[in-house]
Amino acid sequence: MAVPTVVIERYMGGGKSYWTPWDGTAYGAEVEIGEIKNVSLKLSSTTADATSMDSGIAKKVDKVVTAIDGVTSFTTQNMNKENMAMAMLGELSTETFAIGDDLPDGTVATVETIIPVIIGGVVPKIEGKLRVVSVNVAGTTNPVLEIPMLSLTPSGDIREYFADKHATLGFDGEIIETDGVFFKEYHMAKA
Repeated sequence: MAVPTVVIERYMGGGKSYWTPWDGTAYGAEVEIGEIKNVSLKLSSTTADATSMDSGIAKKVDKVVTAIDGVTSFTTQNMNKENMAMAMLGELSTETFAIGDDLPDGTVATVETIIPVIIGGVVPKIEGKLRVVSVNVAGTTNPVLEIPMLSLTPSGDIREYFADKHATLGFDGEIIETDGVFFKEYHMAKA
């Protein structure tokens, strides 16, 4: 079946990113992890050369691909509890404070109070699915990048959210091939 030639005009004006965590056996619930600021994607292959010297001179007779690697990096803005927990290698929880307890902000609880908390440094490995829904300003379709399995590492300084600029969080990831797929890019017609 012939695939039609499609000219894709691209100027990504932004988009949103979604994360579906993997716990080693199953995917959890998808959460939005912020407006995407930038995304880079790189695939590379490693090869081995076969040579023949039957004529006394080394001649390349074959080139074999021995590995394919994929990496990505992305930056989000508009922090929420989910992407902050990822950036802190943490997990989301809650703490309950009784009447009269000192609260984390230095005040005293006048009623029983349940406060969301990120417990940092307890999740050494961040794995899951990344979905980036882009806004293509120039073309007639909006690309949707889907990476079914990704191992993430926070990058950059998470303390920048105290700075006098709009806060961002960066992540680097190694793409893990899943069912023969590194990633897919869908082209959705604009509504």
